[in-house]
Amino acid sequence: MIKTDIDKHQSDVINAMRFPLIVLVLYMHIVPLDSFPVEIGFSGMHLYNFLAEFISHNVGRLAVPCFFLFSGYFYFRKMGAWSSGFYLLQQKKRVVSLIIPYILWNLLNILVVLAKGYAMNIAGLDGSGDINFIRQTPFLELMVMPINLPLWYLRDLICMTFFAPLFYYLFNYTKIWGLLAILILYLTTWELPFRGFSMTAIFYFGLGAFWGINKKNMLESARKIKYPALIFGLALALVATFLSTTVYHEYLIRWFAPLGVASAFIITDFIVRKQKIREVFLKYSPAVFFIYAVHELYLKNWVKGAFYRTPLSESGWGMVLGYIVMPLILLAICLALYFILKKLWPRALNVLSGGR
Repeated sequence: MIKTDIDKHQSDVINAMRFPLIVLVLYMHIVPLDSFPVEIGFSGMHLYNFLAEFISHNVGRLAVPCFFLFSGYFYFRKMGAWSSGFYLLQQKKRVVSLIIPYILWNLLNILVVLAKGYAMNIAGLDGSGDINFIRQTPFLELMVMPINLPLWYLRDLICMTFFAPLFYYLFNYTKIWGLLAILILYLTTWELPFRGFSMTAIFYFGLGAFWGINKKNMLESARKIKYPALIFGLALALVATFLSTTVYHEYLIRWFAPLGVASAFIITDFIVRKQKIREVFLKYSPAVFFIYAVHELYLKNWVKGAFYRTPLSESGWGMVLGYIVMPLILLAICLALYFILKKLWPRALNVLSGGR
């Protein structure tokens, strides 16, 4: 396979990866943030606890690193020589693809929270909590938090792209040693004490930048460690699942995630060789950003609230069924909204999706 064909296949694999990754994000967000103990057993609750921890709190942790990796790679992939002109051009693109959507989705979330509060007051319920939260929280704080919580990824990505020259000079002068340095910091779980600069963002955007600057093929690199990545990645994810409430969990996740990202490339590379599956993944790939931004606007809570009002929530096996089905229902709602907007207000959808 010649180089252009290899690069084309890598692009197809990355585009196909986006849809299953966003589905994984929905599974992450459908369960509580806090981990709970996992024990070996044969009841429905044992299975639910295992699935929720293994998928949502462990395997799911590779989704955001993948998206940071893609962003860092595509930022630098077409760079010839570094220049201020290249940087300004990339920043102009990011105003449309990152900054404007970030502002709009947070503003929309503020409006939705206020609308809910006033609607509750009109209905005779107490909606003052939501209204007071918006009124008493400084506007800048609402934007930086951000109030649409999943947009922390977008906030960090904006910071990474703003400081992209630092990645270029780091790797230009230190080569792979600079990458190893930020890898070590990432694995230690050390974090900078301010928002927008998580070590997850720094390492994975940096890893993508390193591959892009050096014109390396990420898929080919993943193939070279196929079996170690799959075997040790799975082993680490399982160990992390059973140690989910211990002080070792975050360390295990940090070691798992790079192998998990490589495994995601390998598994997607295998799956998309099936024509029908590839077509489905590529068809829904343009909706990924919209799904990511819209699902937190009470859609997730409505789906969860509806489920917990059913008898299924009172049994372990019902919880297993709910865990499997709720993210799929949420996905269907998000896709329906996406295609409705695409048909009725395509320009608005284009702006909200950052031109994707």
